Amino acid sequence: MSSDDVTNMVGDGNARVSVSLGMAEKDFGNGYDAHVSVSLTCDQDSKIIEIAFEAASDMVSEMILEARGRAEALWDEVRKER
Repeated sequence: MSSDDVTNMVGDGNARVSVSLGMAEKDFGNGYDAHVSVSLTCDQDSKIIEIAFEAASDMVSEMILEARGRAEALWDEVRKER
């Protein structure tokens, strides 16, 4: 996204778009979970809000995979120490 695109998206900054996503791997309450939340401030124009939603959704989808991988690695470490 270019800086002009970002500037156009932010506009007056009076609207906020938030997208959250979580993943868990648990067995009887034991395991790990990861949650990612992205909030973007944007212009109140409905098209801009739609673009911000798509951008936040893309970001959170990529980030959750990394967060889940980190949570899984930490859980594996904890299990080995038990």
